[in-house]
Amino acid sequence: MVTVSSGVQTPPSSIFAVSSCGASSDGSRTLGCVTSGFSPAETLTFSWTGDVTGKVDYPAMQSSGAYTAVSQVQVKNSDWEAQKSFTCQVQHPALSGAKTATMKRPDDSEPTIRLMEFGQSIICLIDNFYPPSLSITWKVDDREVKGLDWYKVQNAQGSFKTFSLLEGNQMTKDTKYTCEVTHKGKPHKKEGTFKAKFSLKINPPSAKDLFVQNKAIITCVITGDDKKEVEAATVLWTVGGQTRASTATDNVKETTAPFTKSSNLTLDESEWFKGYEVKCSTERDKTPFSEKIKVEKGGERPSVLFYKPENNVRDSDKVSLLCEVSSSKLGDVYIMWQKNNDPYMEGSSTVRINANTVLSYLTLSGTEYNNTSNKFTCAAKDANMKNDTAPTTAVTSKKEPSAPDPGLYMDCVKDITGEDDYNSLWSTASSFIFLFLFTIVYSTVLSLSKVKTLYVPGWANTPLYTNIQWYEKVWTPAYFCLKNYCTLSVNPITFISLLKYHYFHLFIYFHVIYFTGTADLNN
Repeated sequence: MVTVSSGVQTPPSSIFAVSSCGASSDGSRTLGCVTSGFSPAETLTFSWTGDVTGKVDYPAMQSSGAYTAVSQVQVKNSDWEAQKSFTCQVQHPALSGAKTATMKRPDDSEPTIRLMEFGQSIICLIDNFYPPSLSITWKVDDREVKGLDWYKVQNAQGSFKTFSLLEGNQMTKDTKYTCEVTHKGKPHKKEGTFKAKFSLKINPPSAKDLFVQNKAIITCVITGDDKKEVEAATVLWTVGGQTRASTATDNVKETTAPFTKSSNLTLDESEWFKGYEVKCSTERDKTPFSEKIKVEKGGERPSVLFYKPENNVRDSDKVSLLCEVSSSKLGDVYIMWQKNNDPYMEGSSTVRINANTVLSYLTLSGTEYNNTSNKFTCAAKDANMKNDTAPTTAVTSKKEPSAPDPGLYMDCVKDITGEDDYNSLWSTASSFIFLFLFTIVYSTVLSLSKVKTLYVPGWANTPLYTNIQWYEKVWTPAYFCLKNYCTLSVNPITFISLLKYHYFHLFIYFHVIYFTGTADLNN
C-alpha cells in the first residue's frame, strides 16, 4: 500500500536515545530512540545499527501540530556491559541525510551530592552517577530517619540523577542533616547545617483602637520554625529610646511550623501622634532582630469631603459613600465611619491614592441610604503639626448635598463666594472642555488596549453606568461591553447633558484615573 501525503513536510527537530535501568531476566536490555518535531506522521522511518533484535516502532503522537515517534529494540546485556555501540537513525523527506543518536554504556561515575532547603524540608540532589543502582540514607544529628526517594532519571550523557526529600517540620536550630549514598558498595555523603527560620515583624495600630479606645496598640510578631526557640524569645520595647513594658503577650498556639508569638505595646493616642519612634527587638543566638515604626507627621488638619450617588437609588441596590481626606501635606490618616450615633465601624476599604489624598468608602444597602433619617459620618484622625487628636468629620445623608462642584475643586479654587458670573461661567466651561478632551483621549487609549469597566470602590463590582442609572435618562449614551468590560462613548451634546446631571460621577471617573493610573480599583 502506498500512502500519499500532502502539505508542508517538516523534518524532526531532535533525536535522543535512552536505555532501561537494568537487564531483564533473559539477559537482554531495552534501548529506545525518541524523535520529535516532524510532520506528516507517516513520512519518518527508523533504522538501527549494531546487534539488535525485536525492533518495534510505535505510532507517532501529535502535539501542537508536530509529531513524536519512538522506536525500541533489544540488545544483549553482555554487549551493553562491554560498551559496544548501538546507533538509531531516522530518515525523513525533509532531511538531506539521516539523523542519528548513538548509545553505549557510560563509564562508571561516582555521584555528586548537594543539600538544599526546600520550603520546610531538606532535599538531597544526587547527580551524574552510573550504574543506576544506589541506596540513600538520611540522618538527623546522627540519628537515622526515613526520606522520600524519587525515581531515577537518565540524562543526555547516559548517567543518572535522582532526588530524596526529608520533611523538615521538626527542624530546630543548628540541626545537622546528612544524606548518605551507597553506590557500587562505596559510601558517599553530604552534611549540612540549616538554621530554622526566624523573623520579627512590627504591625502599626488600627484605626478601630484609636477611635474606640483612644489608644495606639502596636503589635510585634515573632515567627519561626523552632517552637522552643519562638517560645523562649523575649521582646524588648522602646519608645523614643526609653524602655517600655509590653501590655500583653500571646504565646505560641500552633502545633506545626511556622510558630508565632506576639507582644503588644499600648500607647495613648497623643503619645503616638507626637511621632516618637517605637522599636521592637529580640535576640536569637546573640544575633539581634528589630523593627522600627513611627507615625508620619503631616501639616495642617485635612479637609473631609463626601461624594455620593444620585438620588435615584433603589432599595435593592448596593451603594457606596465615598469619603475623601486631603491636605497639602497629609501625614498618616486613620478613618472610621459612623451611622447616626452607633459605634464607630471600619469602612469597606481605605486607600491612599497619592501623597495628599486618602479615599475611604462605606458600602450600604439602598434601604439604608434612602432612609432620610439616617446620617453617616466619616471621621479622620491624623498626625498633624498641631498634635490635635480630635477627629475631623463630615456628615451626610440622602437629603444632604454632595461635595462642592468638583470641577472647581480640581482647579484648586478654595473660595468661590466672590466670583463674578463671568469667572464662574469660564471656570465651569473650561472644566467641561477639559473633561471632554480627557474622555476622548482616554476612550481612544482604552480602545487600543484592554477595555475595562470603571468601578467606583464599594459599588459591589457593578459598572459605574449601572449605579448612576444612565439607562433611565432620555439621553442614554452608547456603551460597548465585551463580557464584563465596557467602554463609554458620547457625542459632545450628550456629554454636556451628562455633565449637567452626572458631574460627580464624571469627576470621580477622572479623579480615580488621574491619581491612580487605573479605572478599576477592585482588580
